[in-house]
Parts: sequence; structure tokens; C-alpha cells
Amino acid sequence: MGFAFDRNGRRLGPGSETTEDSRAPVAKYNQAQNQTDISITRIQLQGNMNEGVALVPHFTVTGDARQSTVPAPEFVVLDFASYSRQPVFTKNPELAIACDERPTVKGLAQLLPSSASGSEDTIAQFLSVRISFKSFLRMSAARSVKINLGAKRFELGPDDIDALARMAAHVTSSVLIAE
Repeated sequence: MGFAFDRNGRRLGPGSETTEDSRAPVAKYNQAQNQTDISITRIQLQGNMNEGVALVPHFTVTGDARQSTVPAPEFVVLDFASYSRQPVFTKNPELAIACDERPTVKGLAQLLPSSASGSEDTIAQFLSVRISFKSFLRMSAARSVKINLGAKRFELGPDDIDALARMAAHVTSSVLIAE
């Protein structure tokens, strides 16, 4: 079964807005800049949209990645969104990502300044980190991906990893993921 998409990468057809998979890669082309932004709307790591933590991976490439594969970017941005009754993060938390039990990424995620975001009952916090495209490829090809963000521990499910692989498939890669 196939799906049809409009020129902005939005799925067409009945129920396309209500049944859309938040993990489906979205490619938005900017003709004026000759760039495509490729992202996943949301991978829910814990809880739900009202109280939990979500991952939003995205990258920008030169060319129109909707029509054909284009050269890989240098880096991928991993944005994390936390929604809870109390702040979950008080400073830039340590980030560690292991793929198939092998360390892949280690560093700090930047806690972004938050204005009045969330609702009266919910505090929204946003964190961001840049990782190499090579590390992203390792994540997309792994059988197991574990993410430690501060005191929080998450494990991507098979559908989450598959979504990363579908995102990576928009680009050609001469990057080797083996060491």
C-alpha cells in the first residue's frame, strides 16, 4: 500500500491528518535557499504530549531531498522536549547515547531558556544537542539505542529506530558507520 504526498511532504488522502504517524520523516524544501529540512515530528520517549519527554531529530541538506537523495549533512540536531508539573532539568544535562551497547555520543545537551511555555499545570523545557551525521547513522542502523539524558533513561523501540533509518534514507552517505 502506498501513500500520496503534496509538494510540501504532507500526506494526502482521507484520514491523513488524524492517522499520521508522528515518527514519519517530513521533508520540507525551501526553493529560495535550495535546502531541505528533514525532521521527525516526535518520538515519544516517555509519557505523552501532556506529561513526558519527546525527541525531535532534524537536519538540513542542500538540494531537494523530496525528489532524490542528496549529500549527507555534517550534523543532526536532537531536540528534546519535556513536559511536567515540575522542572525536570535545572542545568545542561549530560547526554550519552549507546548503540548496540557501544558508546556512540557523549556530551552535554543545552537547556534552552524557556519563556512562559506550557500551561498553568505543565512546565515545558527544551534541550538541544548537535551530533555528527555518522553518529546518527549508527543510531539508525542499531538494533538497540539507549539514551541517558541527565538522570533520565530511555530506550528507543524498533519503530523509533526504523523512523531514524527512514529519515537517513533521504540522503546518500559515504560515511562509514563501522569503526
